[in-house]
Amino acid sequence: MSARTWVVAGSLFTMAGLNVYLLWEEEQNYFSKLQTTAEGRVLAKASDPLLNIRYTEAKRESNLEAFGLDEDLVSDTATRIRDYDDRYRTRIEFLFENAGDREALEDALCGQAGVRPRYGALRYLIEAQKDGSRTPINLQRATTLEWQDWSKGAPIGAVYSEVELVEDRQPDATLMGVAAILTARERDVLERNSPWGPGLAQRWSWTTVMEEEAGIRDKVVKYFAAMHLVVEMATAEGGVCGGF
Repeated sequence: MSARTWVVAGSLFTMAGLNVYLLWEEEQNYFSKLQTTAEGRVLAKASDPLLNIRYTEAKRESNLEAFGLDEDLVSDTATRIRDYDDRYRTRIEFLFENAGDREALEDALCGQAGVRPRYGALRYLIEAQKDGSRTPINLQRATTLEWQDWSKGAPIGAVYSEVELVEDRQPDATLMGVAAILTARERDVLERNSPWGPGLAQRWSWTTVMEEEAGIRDKVVKYFAAMHLVVEMATAEGGVCGGF
């Protein structure tokens, strides 16, 4: 083989090696960007914008506003909380004392792990009827706080993540998320079907939810009222959450 041939072969070998290196470096940069993007998405989904909410009597109305309830809903729900407080505080204390699984109840109401209390309480404060519909429990008749069977297979955590832990979170995300679970329409949320669409005004709509689901407004008022009072009492000093 001539010297010229060796030189050409060497040049081709060097160029091939350089191309392989450049392709490898480009690939690493590509996956690095993907990793950065993925990490950014995970970080975005790890932060609940309502993480610091505290459940107290003084914060009832401001909390309801943060959940996305409009002025009329806030007024009606706050009134019902006062009514429940007057009529059922002793009953709720009894329910705490007679809870079947104290640890599970704490997980749902204390916000230590998993979904936040506004969603965790759904497991205990919503019951399924014979026709499959879901309604807030009757505090006057309840004899214990039980983890309701319907909720054990319901994707409550997935709905929470889909509406609350996203970059395009809507101001009424909690209202809409709870409404979806109350109406057993979690699948519409996860598939981003109307009226739980991807943030577009004509698709994401509480008004449409009320039009499509008779009685949902009343259910929402009853749930948020019961939930707020129950979590208030659970997280108060001496409550089941140990003053969390």
